Amino acid sequence: MQDKTRLNEKDMPQHHEMCTMTARGEIAMLTEVKNLQRTEKSTVTLVIDPDTGTRYIRKELCGPHPIYAQLQALSHPYLPKIFHVEEARAGVVLIEEFIDGFFITVGVLEKDGKAFATEILEIRTKTEWYDFDAKYTKGLSEFIVPATGLSKEATELTKKIAVEAHETAGCSGVSRVDFMVKDDKPYFLSKFLTYNLFSLERSPFILSPIRQF
Repeated sequence: MQDKTRLNEKDMPQHHEMCTMTARGEIAMLTEVKNLQRTEKSTVTLVIDPDTGTRYIRKELCGPHPIYAQLQALSHPYLPKIFHVEEARAGVVLIEEFIDGFFITVGVLEKDGKAFATEILEIRTKTEWYDFDAKYTKGLSEFIVPATGLSKEATELTKKIAVEAHETAGCSGVSRVDFMVKDDKPYFLSKFLTYNLFSLERSPFILSPIRQF
């Protein structure tokens, strides 16, 4: 069953590579390609504009999320672009840039009151997509610590952004910051205050910060 998402022309970026426009400025239609994650609180779907072949990420989130309207108006080189935000019956629906890269995550700890980043964990999926199954099924993803897919400069930049996110959000103790990497450039995805300490699959990530003390 296909899912169609409506976007108004004014909500899309004004250049041909990342927008869908007809000669009459009609509404664009996005078609579902792959459901990447579905939980009680959110659904994340890869969608495509069939006319241009441009792919986007569609997120359905339960509850109010006013931050996305603010992010839509923000232009930042290390954030995926948000093209459309719409209030829905049970929450919010948004369309954002699809980053065709690989996933990394960084831990942030504190020592003597000063935050620092752990080694970067690189995650390479053995499936076509890093979806819910690839993320939570043992053996479907490869965990590499320290990450090998970034240059020295990108590694340092990623750790710097992770620490800045930790401090800007007012975190303390431990947090985790997730990124997608494309063309040696990290794109900030999300920040977590905790992570699963009991996950066998992520044990290299859990143990790597200890060596820094």
